Amino acid sequence: MNTIMTMDEVSEYLKTSKYTVYRMIKEKSIPASRVGGQWRFQRNQIDQWFSDQCITRFTRMHSEE
Repeated sequence: MNTIMTMDEVSEYLKTSKYTVYRMIKEKSIPASRVGGQWRFQRNQIDQWFSDQCITRFTRMHSEE
């Protein structure tokens, strides 16, 4: 089952501020949807996004060596 997360929940889950999450939304770098004027996040998409971010950074680090 896919869990829907609020802004507070996703910022806590990612251990970051809501400001940072808002910035990532504005930059379209994090998957999010507006529902009734509030941002919502699908946990499985956040998990996949985070995993992709880690792989991208790891690849960049090792390609510079």
